[in-house]
Amino acid sequence: MEEQDARFRHILLYYFRKSKNASQTRKNLCAVYGNEALEERQDVIAARKQRFFKYRISSVIGI
Repeated sequence: MEEQDARFRHILLYYFRKSKNASQTRKNLCAVYGNEALEERQDVIAARKQRFFKYRISSVIGI
Protein backbone atom coordinates (compact mmCIF):
# COMPACT_ATOMS: atom_id res chain seq x y z
CA MET A 1 0.00 0.00 0.00
CA GLU A 2 2.85 2.39 0.79
CA GLU A 3 4.29 1.92 -2.69
CA GLN A 4 0.93 2.67 -4.28
CA ASP A 5 0.49 5.76 -2.07
CA ALA A 6 3.88 7.06 -3.17
CA ARG A 7 3.03 6.36 -6.80
CA PHE A 8 -0.23 8.32 -6.54
CA ARG A 9 1.54 11.23 -4.84
CA HIS A 10 4.05 11.41 -7.69
CA ILE A 11 1.32 11.24 -10.30
CA LEU A 12 -0.72 13.95 -8.56
CA LEU A 13 2.34 16.18 -8.33
CA TYR A 14 3.03 15.61 -12.03
CA TYR A 15 -0.47 16.68 -13.03
CA PHE A 16 -0.38 19.62 -10.61
CA ARG A 17 2.80 20.90 -12.25
CA LYS A 18 1.13 20.53 -15.66
CA SER A 19 -1.68 22.80 -14.36
CA LYS A 20 -4.34 20.10 -14.67
CA ASN A 21 -7.37 20.27 -12.42
CA ALA A 22 -8.63 17.50 -10.14
CA SER A 23 -11.29 16.19 -12.52
CA GLN A 24 -8.79 15.81 -15.36
CA THR A 25 -6.35 14.06 -13.05
CA ARG A 26 -9.05 11.69 -11.78
CA LYS A 27 -10.12 10.88 -15.33
CA ASN A 28 -6.55 10.00 -16.31
CA LEU A 29 -5.94 7.94 -13.17
CA CYS A 30 -9.17 6.00 -13.69
CA ALA A 31 -8.20 5.31 -17.29
CA VAL A 32 -4.92 3.77 -16.18
CA TYR A 33 -5.66 2.16 -12.80
CA GLY A 34 -9.42 1.72 -12.93
CA ASN A 35 -12.08 3.09 -10.60
CA GLU A 36 -11.31 0.52 -7.90
CA ALA A 37 -7.85 1.92 -7.20
CA LEU A 38 -9.21 5.36 -6.43
CA GLU A 39 -12.07 3.99 -4.34
CA GLU A 40 -9.60 2.08 -2.18
CA ARG A 41 -7.55 5.22 -1.83
CA GLN A 42 -10.62 7.22 -0.80
CA ASP A 43 -11.37 4.67 1.93
CA VAL A 44 -7.87 5.12 3.32
CA ILE A 45 -8.20 8.90 3.21
CA ALA A 46 -11.58 8.77 4.96
CA ALA A 47 -10.13 6.62 7.74
CA ARG A 48 -7.21 9.01 8.19
CA LYS A 49 -9.54 12.01 8.36
CA GLN A 50 -11.69 10.28 10.95
CA ARG A 51 -8.63 9.54 13.12
CA PHE A 52 -7.41 13.12 12.71
CA PHE A 53 -10.72 14.66 13.74
CA LYS A 54 -11.06 12.24 16.65
CA TYR A 55 -7.59 13.25 17.86
CA ARG A 56 -8.30 16.93 17.29
CA ILE A 57 -11.57 16.84 19.20
CA SER A 58 -10.02 14.92 22.09
CA SER A 59 -7.14 17.39 22.33
CA VAL A 60 -9.54 20.36 22.36
CA ILE A 61 -11.83 18.80 24.96
CA GLY A 62 -8.89 17.55 27.00
CA ILE A 63 -9.75 13.85 27.05
